Amino acid sequence: MKCIGIVNKKNEVCGRPLDSEDTFCKWCGTPSGGTTPDFKKIGVYPWRYRHPINFYFNLIFFPSLIVLLFGLGWWLFSPQNYNIGDIGSGGGIVFYDKGDTSDGWRYLEVAYYDVDVAAFRPRLNISELSSDWRNFRDDINAPTYTKVGVGPELSRMWANFIEYAAMRDENEPVIVCLNWGQRRKDWYHPNLEELRVLYAAFTTNVAFKDLSGKRYLSLSVNQQGAIQSLNFANGNVETATRSGQNLRAIRRVENRRVYQSLR
Repeated sequence: MKCIGIVNKKNEVCGRPLDSEDTFCKWCGTPSGGTTPDFKKIGVYPWRYRHPINFYFNLIFFPSLIVLLFGLGWWLFSPQNYNIGDIGSGGGIVFYDKGDTSDGWRYLEVAYYDVDVAAFRPRLNISELSSDWRNFRDDINAPTYTKVGVGPELSRMWANFIEYAAMRDENEPVIVCLNWGQRRKDWYHPNLEELRVLYAAFTTNVAFKDLSGKRYLSLSVNQQGAIQSLNFANGNVETATRSGQNLRAIRRVENRRVYQSLR
């Protein structure tokens, strides 16, 4: 017994042998009576999907598609390293790499441009804030807060002390830095050590050439409570003055993931 089902547009007959117990052709799906098959009902694909050419096409196409999608996902979501001078995930410039990821970060990036000088008011001494400034000076000069990468905690300490002193002002440099940025809200005011690291990058990488000759405020103070700044003309630490100071926020960054740059 042979299948008499029509298998293509040329009305060619299948002609495949059928066993007596077969209810439909295993090749084309035609019921043994020769009527037009209901492919959805019997769960057999039409001939055009069972044709040998399409079989080999599917054999190659679908595995290739899976590999392509897997590779795209890996490219988008796998961590990739930054180089000094690269654009960071916050739109700034990466200036420091500590070598591995710990405490949720590996790199530091600096904002792409300075805060407008009209948007902040430099404070010269923490004694302006409170008579209790000496305890605050000892806290922020402790080894815990003079390292690279501790700026977020130090910035929050400053903001809390300003609140405690009832001297909150949206033009305070530390408040301006904490509110900096639109894509990311984790910018902060650098301390002196972070500015020194930024200066080291400035001296070796042209990506930071616009920092040349400027004085940048830090959150660090000397024993007299005076705010310190770093002169990018020579790398010297200076006591901040009311004018001639610049301000630029920085932030901590994890390893790069491509999808973050597409947002």
